[in-house]
Amino acid sequence: MQPYFLEDGITLIYERADRWLAQGELFRTLNSASLERVIGQDVAPWMLASSTLRRLQNEMQMLLYAQALNDERAARSALTVNSFWVSGCGALDARAASESVAIAGADSAPVVVQSLALAAMQQDWQSWGRAWQALDANECAALLVALDESNSASLNTSRLSLCSENRSVDLLPAPASFLRTLKAWFKPLPLPGLWKQL
Repeated sequence: MQPYFLEDGITLIYERADRWLAQGELFRTLNSASLERVIGQDVAPWMLASSTLRRLQNEMQMLLYAQALNDERAARSALTVNSFWVSGCGALDARAASESVAIAGADSAPVVVQSLALAAMQQDWQSWGRAWQALDANECAALLVALDESNSASLNTSRLSLCSENRSVDLLPAPASFLRTLKAWFKPLPLPGLWKQL
């Protein structure tokens, strides 16, 4: 597959068997959705806007159809490998890149809460409501404790990011006066106001 991608200026880097890092200028402004977001859903709204990537998908479908690996998988009643999905596109600006480095070097790894997304994708609104309550009682409470215990030198290690399908809102502590504002957002969470930004 790599020669086909290289012809279009895309470099493929192996990460694991089911995930490769693709680098190229056409990904800089491309909107995409995670596979978790679209699995079991109508993928039409998320099909790639790039004619280059759509052509590559067609070429890979033809290439993979003829692979002996797929014949072996089909003989075992396993799913065949017949295409690729693009997600996680974009370019980090200088500020975001430096924050990513700071976060990666912090004492604790970022916590990613999937329960809200999973409930929403399944349209299970009771579970979604319970997931918000659990988020407030657990991760948000821990974030408030960390904010209370932090000093101005370490404030930039705390962050809350709320994400929708196409947008996100980052809540970052700044000066001490902003800290009070941030803490007020959590008592109770002003979700209707934040939802309008997502």
